[in-house]
Amino acid sequence: MDSAVSPFKNGNARGQTTAVAAALVLLAVGQGCAPVSADTDLKDTFFSQFVDTKLVRSEGHTTFKSDGTFFGEAFGGSLQGEWEWKNNQFCRSGSFDSDPFPYACEKVTISGTELTLSGPDGAFTYTRP
Repeated sequence: MDSAVSPFKNGNARGQTTAVAAALVLLAVGQGCAPVSADTDLKDTFFSQFVDTKLVRSEGHTTFKSDGTFFGEAFGGSLQGEWEWKNNQFCRSGSFDSDPFPYACEKVTISGTELTLSGPDGAFTYTRP
């Protein structure tokens, strides 16, 4: 996918939507939990609290499935793709409607019921309902 143009860097609404939707598919943590910092705790918390759970943001919703796929809706379009946990980061590739977005890994931060994914295209925070 090196030759693909990243929809995240073009500054248009579609690129921003893709970044938001991709992150949407991710994490959030159980109520009352302290910030997670240790690598093992972060992975365990991610898998126990956010995998196979519908995650929401004002723009839509996303679900990361335990089989390594994700799906959702954002800004009136559909989101789908594949994800993996690699080097203590959330890594994904997929498409928003018919526009592909390339493989990228994002730093994961969990605090309380909030999940923040930070990558080359910015940071996005989500809350688990």
